[in-house]
Amino acid sequence: MTAQLRFKDFAFDVLPEQFDSNHKQVEEVRLIVVDAKQETIAFDKFSNITNYFDSQDVLAWNNVGISPSRLLGKAGSGESIDVCFLFKQEESQTWEVVVLCEEGYPETGSFELAEGKISGNFMGKTLDFDGAYWIEKNRYCGYRGLVQIDQSDDQLRQLINQTGKYMHPWYTNLNELPESDLNPVIAKRGGSVLIAEPSRRFTKNILAQLQQKGTEFIDVSLEMSFSWQPSQPEMLLSDYHMNSEAFEVSEQDVNTLKSALKNKKRIISIGTSGVRVLESLPVPPVPIQGKTDIFISPGVEFKYCDAMLTNLHVSMSTHVIMTCAFGGTELVIEACKQAVQKGYRFGIHGDAILVLGKHRKLADDLYG
Repeated sequence: MTAQLRFKDFAFDVLPEQFDSNHKQVEEVRLIVVDAKQETIAFDKFSNITNYFDSQDVLAWNNVGISPSRLLGKAGSGESIDVCFLFKQEESQTWEVVVLCEEGYPETGSFELAEGKISGNFMGKTLDFDGAYWIEKNRYCGYRGLVQIDQSDDQLRQLINQTGKYMHPWYTNLNELPESDLNPVIAKRGGSVLIAEPSRRFTKNILAQLQQKGTEFIDVSLEMSFSWQPSQPEMLLSDYHMNSEAFEVSEQDVNTLKSALKNKKRIISIGTSGVRVLESLPVPPVPIQGKTDIFISPGVEFKYCDAMLTNLHVSMSTHVIMTCAFGGTELVIEACKQAVQKGYRFGIHGDAILVLGKHRKLADDLYG
């Protein structure tokens, strides 16, 4: 049955007004708790999140924050363009990008960005991209592709940091938010194209409470740059592929993970990005730096993660599918439907869902 799952099996209806446009303070955020073992759905406040963790838990955080990534300009053929820089290919001036344009996006020819400070050439489309969802609803079409830049890596990065804009979905404009609302307090560096959620909700006070309870932390690093590809409702999960993202785990954090496994502690990822990193590690875990295109869906054999906290995401998204891998499709989709009925908020400023799995992990076999 799992092999025949399609994207439409993870569908539910959300009203457009349930995608929140503004960042919420922790006191305003609601929480759903799905317990796969007990087969229960509970509703709470995010401010009570520390009640669900103790000294037998280890929380995994993605410590990479969002950075500006977009520059505006014009194609040589005359179109106004918006180019989002994802990552640079090794030992070249070639970049993987998202190109947005209001009409007939250019795939070849030259371009200039940031009033001519950056110039280069389009090298073609590699993947489809849902441009209608980004920046302004139904305004842009776009694609994921390659460009070659005339300037150096340092010149481009400096200009993006100085004058670039953040990537964001249609229902909010991250460029209007203060810096303090953009990145979680646990972020140690920039480099992601996308915003981290729900780790932004953890205040210094909440982190202190968790540390007082003896809850341990693990840092992982994932440069989020659109891991997902467009899909159709009828598409089989077995036919779907993710895009690669760069990740890293240090020796210190691998040692913390090993200790947690030996002591039978729960490993809980704060956000889907932590799951992508931990589940990309070999068994037993080792320090590593690389790229991952892992797709977490129901039926997967988890290596390390017992549970996950994430935001309420859009219907049929890879985030929802990952959540179902922890809590079971029927239970998680029912929780999402109840959240809709109760007026919960979805998206990057939305309410949160904690999913406690009931599976045995592959790494458990290492330590009995």
